[in-house]
Amino acid sequence: MPHFDDDTVYVIDSKPLVYCVGARHKRPRSMTTATSGRGGHGGYGRTGFFYGFKLHAVIVDHGMLVRFAIVPGREGDPPVARALLDPQEAALVLGDRGYQGCGVYAQPKKNFKKPRHWWGAMRWVRKTIETVFSRLDRSFHLMLPQLNSERSIRAHVCRKIAAHNLGLYFGGY
Repeated sequence: MPHFDDDTVYVIDSKPLVYCVGARHKRPRSMTTATSGRGGHGGYGRTGFFYGFKLHAVIVDHGMLVRFAIVPGREGDPPVARALLDPQEAALVLGDRGYQGCGVYAQPKKNFKKPRHWWGAMRWVRKTIETVFSRLDRSFHLMLPQLNSERSIRAHVCRKIAAHNLGLYFGGY
């Protein structure tokens, strides 16, 4: 597992890996490791509920994925962030409001008593991970085809991430 550098800005976020939505959502499943979850609002039904997994990713500021985890959809963001980020490594990690309280520098909620300062430039750096997720969907077809096991889903996602990182490394896009 690569170690974080002290002078690099990292960004963490999660993306739903949807196995199914809609009428099929409530039917019994053969893949018991996937769970119902909520996240995202683009194409996952009106309320954002889905059945599947979540991809949690940590990227450097230029878009290379350095760490990631695939967890059941019901899993919350802070426990996964604590597992992905080592508290001994003092690096600036930006995240969204779902990661507050786990060592990630996030935009403060409105009801905080002592809010941290949030610069506008941080929003643009944090937007990098949304661009990476969009590129994984659009260019590498990250959406889950009809895969029947958690192992095949993990292999599918790992291949897509490897292709993305190789494309950045060789300057292909």
